[in-house]
Amino acid sequence: MRYLGLTFACLCLASAASAQVYSVEPGLWEYEGTGVFAGAAEPVSGTECVTEKDNEFDVDELLFGLAGPSCDFDHANGRDFSLSCTGEFTASASGTLRVERRRVELDTNGTVTVDGGANLPLSIQFTAKRVSACPAP
Repeated sequence: MRYLGLTFACLCLASAASAQVYSVEPGLWEYEGTGVFAGAAEPVSGTECVTEKDNEFDVDELLFGLAGPSCDFDHANGRDFSLSCTGEFTASASGTLRVERRRVELDTNGTVTVDGGANLPLSIQFTAKRVSACPAP
């Protein structure tokens, strides 16, 4: 199952409400975002056709698969979240994830502590929106 550019955001330590299954409207989606780690920006953008077979995702399953068992996720509601990771590195972040049928938005800020104790800033801003039906094959 594909996850739009949302995979990009999750790889950069994003999170969301526990046991939450989201469904987006099938069609052609356009996404863009920027992850900034220690001052270095990594932009991502593109389009992806989402079909009825891949328009739902369970945030817990996705994040556990990407971040691994060394990260804990907490949420106050279905929108705001925080996470902390220990193991090879230590990280903490908080942010907001908003999923609608035709739009997904993510905003996350945090720090990653590396060897030697340096705290490096991390931020992720991401937006995806449905723009049309998928092109004919």
